[in-house]
Amino acid sequence: MNDVLAKLFGSAARVKILRLFLANKSEKFEIDVIAKRTKVQKPTVRKELNALVKIKLLKAAGAAKQRIWAVNMDFEYLKALDNLLLGAGGTDSGFIAKKVTGAGNVKLVVVTGVFMPDADETEVDMLVVGDKLIKRKLDSAIGDIEASLGRELRFALFGTEDFNYRMNIGDRLVRDVFEFPHEIIVDKLG
Repeated sequence: MNDVLAKLFGSAARVKILRLFLANKSEKFEIDVIAKRTKVQKPTVRKELNALVKIKLLKAAGAAKQRIWAVNMDFEYLKALDNLLLGAGGTDSGFIAKKVTGAGNVKLVVVTGVFMPDADETEVDMLVVGDKLIKRKLDSAIGDIEASLGRELRFALFGTEDFNYRMNIGDRLVRDVFEFPHEIIVDKLG
């Protein structure tokens, strides 16, 4: 889906920037924050922001060094863009699986919350179970997924033994993940 949207909107960078603003409509962002959260280089961010201001989707305020950008809530296609970019599920399961499994011995990945259309508010968006995970790689993977989605993820991380214990005692957080709409991306636990 991300490749289709990138072609439709001209670039993957534009899609990431649009998702960041649409998922955080009430926030104002400086260019450094936009570049960091979308993982897009500043010159590309600047070019995309200028294009989005030109069509009046975004508003810019402040002097050049202190400029901030925000969504123009009066943009006539805002609702349609919202439905297309945020309602599209954000990112595909293959992308998530590839990113997260690169962090070590991942046994289970379940997505819910922001990944599920029309899902109620959940405590977590992603549940990851694994052993000997490399924190730096997992943090990087989560960052890449967040950049693709345009929003921060709430995720829970458990070792296999801890997860099995929580399943056996009916832990509320784990139970809620499986009771709300969800998708199992990786399952090596059976």
